[in-house]
Parts: sequence; structure tokens; C-alpha cells
Amino acid sequence: MMADSSHHLTDQQLAEIAVEGSTADPRDMEHLAECAPCRAGVADLRRVTGLLSEPVEILAPPDSLWSRVEDSMRESTAERASAPRANGRHAARRRKATWGAALAGLAVGTLLGGAAVTATSNLRDTPDQAPTSSLVTVGTADLEPIGGTTLHGEAVMERDQEGNLTLNVDVSELADDGYLEVWLRDENATRLVSLGAVTSRSTTVDVPEGLDLDEFPVVDVSHEHFDGDPTHSSETLLAGTMESKGA
Repeated sequence: MMADSSHHLTDQQLAEIAVEGSTADPRDMEHLAECAPCRAGVADLRRVTGLLSEPVEILAPPDSLWSRVEDSMRESTAERASAPRANGRHAARRRKATWGAALAGLAVGTLLGGAAVTATSNLRDTPDQAPTSSLVTVGTADLEPIGGTTLHGEAVMERDQEGNLTLNVDVSELADDGYLEVWLRDENATRLVSLGAVTSRSTTVDVPEGLDLDEFPVVDVSHEHFDGDPTHSSETLLAGTMESKGA
């Protein structure tokens, strides 16, 4: 006995077939085998459920999600109850208009299953959710040339969320021989703390934990040589006092 294709499956039946496959009601599966419009509807829904299964960042749903889903399903149910039956292309267009409710139901099921993904992915585009930087600038220093050099540079000190400090040093060029080293020192250059070599035009180095920056306010960039001596060469090329940003 051939299935009656003059009356199409409901949106709920199409959604169940898209999710459950061959385990859905055998009578619905028999109708599906004879009805091209219903098969097309299942194919569309399966494309959506495929997107739901893709791994993406899980975001918390907004408080208004459930009320929007319920309102959509109530409106769809009321429209189907009040609308006259239609055949052919008119019925197909009506189903497309009401598939939104079925898709909403699928989204709810996905949320309840632990994959709260697609239903809330649009939150990424919310204007008031702009990403914030985890680094805070706490000080800057203009590095002025010392001893007639043509170099220039800038230093920026930043603090991360754990309170760790880093110093980014940007110089206009590197040394032709030897290397550049960055230090924090006092105003009189009698006490110095090495932070490391400047290996590129923009280098980030760690600031030792517990270092009193009030006692070492000056950023010093020296010209060092591969002589095995870890102390300052006394050849300062750039220097500048760190100005606090009040962070």
C-alpha cells in the first residue's frame, strides 16, 4: 500500500526524522519515501542539525532565550490552527515559514543536551561585548640617545591579571657588533638590574617580582660585547625615566 503524499508530515514529524533517522515512526518513514517535498524538508533540517554538532566555543544563553522560543512556538501553533489546509506549492511555502519553530525546538533540545552552541552564537556580534585586553599599561618611557648616537626608542611597562610585570622595549635599530641589553637603574646609574638582551627591534622582557620600581625608575639600553662580563659595559646608548600611568 502506497503512502498518502497528499497530506504532508508536520514540522514536528520532520524534525523528529531529521534527528532520529530510521528510528522515527515507521508510518512517517513510509510517507517520506513517497513524498519529495517532505524529503526536502528533512534534508534542510539535517543541514541545521549538522551545524549544531560542530564544536565551537560554548556561550551562556541570554535570559530572554527561553521566552523567545516559547513565543515563537506559540505563534506558529496558532497560525497552523487558524490557517486553512493547503496543497502543493502553497503547503510547501507554509511549511518553510513555520520551520523556524521546529528549528527553535531543535536548538532547545541541543541546549538541554549540553551543547549550548548555535542558539547563542549570535552573542558574538553584540556590540557591547567588545573584547578587553588582559594587559594594563602602568608606565612608559621615551628613550633618548646618549653619547651622540642616532638611536631612539620607547619602553612600555605592562601588568597582567596576575600582577606580573613585563617591559616592552622598541629601538630604532640594533648594534652592528655585540648586542643591546636593557636595564632598570637608579637616577645616578649606581644600582642596576639587567632584564635581558634586546634581540629584535621590539623585545618584551620580564620584570623581576618584588623589584621596587621607585628605586629603579630609569630604563637603560646599553651596548654590550661578547666578552663574558655580565656587568654593564658603561656604554649607554638610550635612557629614559619611566612615567607612571597611575594603573
